[in-house]
Amino acid sequence: MKLTTHKIRVGELNLQKYWGALGMGFLARSPSRRSAARRARKAYHLRSRSLETEAMMRFAREHHELTQWLLRQAAAYARRPDHGLLILAWFGRLFADYQMTRENLATGEAVLMDESFAQKAFSLVNHLEIPPEKISEYISLTPMPDYVVPPFVSGSTLVERLEQRGWPGWAKPGSESAKQHFVEDWLATQDIIQSAYQQQAVPVIRLDNNASGTQQLDRQLAVLANALPGRPALG
Repeated sequence: MKLTTHKIRVGELNLQKYWGALGMGFLARSPSRRSAARRARKAYHLRSRSLETEAMMRFAREHHELTQWLLRQAAAYARRPDHGLLILAWFGRLFADYQMTRENLATGEAVLMDESFAQKAFSLVNHLEIPPEKISEYISLTPMPDYVVPPFVSGSTLVERLEQRGWPGWAKPGSESAKQHFVEDWLATQDIIQSAYQQQAVPVIRLDNNASGTQQLDRQLAVLANALPGRPALG
């Protein structure tokens, strides 16, 4: 089994669409798998409006209950109309990415989505400010993955990294107590998301993200590969 990412798959489709429209579809192909993946990752941001819109609409039709639920939450909890619209735009892109990836899976291929429906649950809590208890309801309406892989990090490590990289612009906690409260809420939301998937009988593979460096990354990738059936090649 080969493991790839949704950004590579969507990027491949974007390249095919772009060069195909110019009558030069052969340029979408690359002589090696490594160079093809590198080109596709870059092409992920080369969005095709027609591909994205059509895929988003197909997803919305297939998952109409989730679509309607999100519209209701945006109407009920968005403090400003533009804020609610932004949340819906994020989900629209996720709908398209998921649909294009699912429809173009190769035989024996597994796809890792690092910006998936689980990740968007944080957006619902932190940006739309829906009550955390609604997360289980949201998760139950989303397409179920085969596995959920949350990277575990301690509160102190999270604060340290945010101090180094910068706090999110929408958060900007001013005091130490506000920072601690932000981190506690974030970790609590992660626990709620994990529990919601477990309630749906989705296996959860927790990875340790407290350390850094390439050796730690290799160790955690090995943990992931060993936990998945078929010992996938990490491409």
